[in-house]
Amino acid sequence: MGTLLNRGLSLLIYIGYLVIAYFKGTGTDTLKIAVALLLPMGCIWFAEAFGGYTGWAHYQIIDTPTPAILICAGGWFMLIELPILLYITTSGTS
Repeated sequence: MGTLLNRGLSLLIYIGYLVIAYFKGTGTDTLKIAVALLLPMGCIWFAEAFGGYTGWAHYQIIDTPTPAILICAGGWFMLIELPILLYITTSGTS
C-alpha cells in the first residue's frame, strides 16, 4: 500500500510540474524538466532496487545495502524541495 501511495502521489506531482512548465514556459522547458525529474521519480518508484545495490560506484565500493526508506526519502526531497529552491533562487525580486 505504501508503494502504491508513493507512486501515485509522485506521479501526480510529476505531471503537475510538467503542466506548469508547459503553460509557463516552452516545450523545451517541459522536456528539460521531464528529464531532470526522472532521477527522483526512479528513486521513489524503485527504492528497493536502488537500495539493494552493492558493488562499485564512482571508484568506491558499496558493501552494504541502503534502506529503501532512505532512497525513497531522498527521491521525495529531490522531487519537492529542489524545484522549489531553484525557483526561489532563480526568480529574483525585480
